[in-house]
Amino acid sequence: MTGHDLRTLRALTARLLPGPPEDPDPGALEAGAAEAIARLVEAFTGPEEPPIHAALAGGFVPLDTVAELGWRMRLEGSLGLPEREFAGPVTGLAQRLTDGLALLDRRTREACGAAFVDAPTVEQDAVLDAADDELQEFISVTLTLTLEVVYGPSQYGGNRDGASWQPLGWPGFTQPRGFTPQQVSEPDAGATASREVVSELSSKLPDEAGWRLQPD
Repeated sequence: MTGHDLRTLRALTARLLPGPPEDPDPGALEAGAAEAIARLVEAFTGPEEPPIHAALAGGFVPLDTVAELGWRMRLEGSLGLPEREFAGPVTGLAQRLTDGLALLDRRTREACGAAFVDAPTVEQDAVLDAADDELQEFISVTLTLTLEVVYGPSQYGGNRDGASWQPLGWPGFTQPRGFTPQQVSEPDAGATASREVVSELSSKLPDEAGWRLQPD
């Protein structure tokens, strides 16, 4: 991912999940969402273990041959390699992001004569609100990735110090200890407020993300 792409992705995630001063809670920018997404799509570019599955003791779980092939196909695409095209060509997430960020820049230049990262936030929001189907598909993918890294474990590079869990009243992962039967059966203190926060968040998700709460 180029420097311009990373800056554009940072600006986009900041509009999808704003933080201070628009929202008192940490947003995508404060959580390092763009950097975490870039780390994911570039998982196989370095000598260290790919940051795919975080290990409880620290670091990441080594991938076996099948898992590595699957993740390389998902992130890098098939690249014309026979061993990756057994079900047909695959466009990797890295290429989809690159193409989507370029499309976002084109749409923003058409609308206000500037690249997305250089446009005022009011213009950025207008471009996102007026997105056609092609751009909306990219926005939906980016929103899903943003939520995954912002509200996921901090080992993946987002949700620094678990700050995004605090407004939800969630203590974070407790494995391998788990939860006691009483903790499972009784609501936490402040659970009502936490549910309100989750409901508000889920209402903003694209339908295809599959995370909407079911009505009571």
